[in-house]
Amino acid sequence: MTRLLVRLFLPRGWNTLSLIRGFYLITPSGLLRLFAIGSDLFFTFDPLEKAQRTLFLADKRLSAAQRLFVEGDSGRAVVTATKAEQYLELALIKGRDADVKGTDAAGFFETLFKASLTHRQMLEEMMSRAPEDGKPILNKTLDSPKKVNEQVSHFLNERGKTLLTPTPTN
Repeated sequence: MTRLLVRLFLPRGWNTLSLIRGFYLITPSGLLRLFAIGSDLFFTFDPLEKAQRTLFLADKRLSAAQRLFVEGDSGRAVVTATKAEQYLELALIKGRDADVKGTDAAGFFETLFKASLTHRQMLEEMMSRAPEDGKPILNKTLDSPKKVNEQVSHFLNERGKTLLTPTPTN
């Protein structure tokens, strides 16, 4: 029964087994939280609102991963960061859906662009403090915000929007 509920409310493309081993189903309230997140996204009918909520979940997950790193639980932090980046990619997909359906999503894509830069920066900070066994996973996870950043940048350039990219300070 639990696996059925998890599959019903799991975002497309996620592995059920890794979710069960991961952050959500460790505590008894985990299934309830999973149900709340899934139902929140399921009952959101506006495509742009769905994309914004998915981006919010990505940011929330990354903050939780950072907190877990600070507390010293690097194993759960890596899993949570990986899931945060899955939500970031899902936000890009939902944003494209909103754009295809005729919603003006340029503002959302600008926000997503900034969020992908922040996600990348936070993941790089985590990677510098991560134990050796977690670095390959974080390195692979780091590709996700790079990919989202490139795709959003390309999307906005096609629409004639210019992006102000931050210059690195030394």
